[in-house]
Amino acid sequence: MLRTLVAAGDIPPVEERLPEDFLVIEPVEEIGQYGGTVNTFSISDSGYDDGNMFRGFGTLMVMSPDLQNPIPYIAKDAVLSEDGKTVTLYLRKGMKWSDGVPFTADDIMFWWEDTVLNKELFPEYPWWQMAGGKQRSKTSRTALIWKAKGVSGGKVP
Repeated sequence: MLRTLVAAGDIPPVEERLPEDFLVIEPVEEIGQYGGTVNTFSISDSGYDDGNMFRGFGTLMVMSPDLQNPIPYIAKDAVLSEDGKTVTLYLRKGMKWSDGVPFTADDIMFWWEDTVLNKELFPEYPWWQMAGGKQRSKTSRTALIWKAKGVSGGKVP
């Protein structure tokens, strides 16, 4: 299907569509096969968040397969300050939306400033952002700084 679109000139070749810093996910044991059944359990009433691990969605960091450490996903790297109150996130260079428009720190700032902080969308500050009042700022097209007044478990949540 995609070869036909490339041949017709509707989309660029794959080499031109990949970001500079693309992520390669290594299988834990082996590459799986499509199909079958996934059995899950949930610790929440809705089960919403638990299903995301199977549906997948864009997020800056994910948990390692052994669930011991956060690892970069959309972010290429995250650096935590010594006091545990500031994290600097570096995005993968060259990432694009499905329409080819670059994905930058501006997109994350839009999500933060125009969605999360929008009182019409979130009349109460979202519980998942309660780390003592966070500040978000952009330092470049591919870098952001998140600061928390307090520390939650030694890390900026």
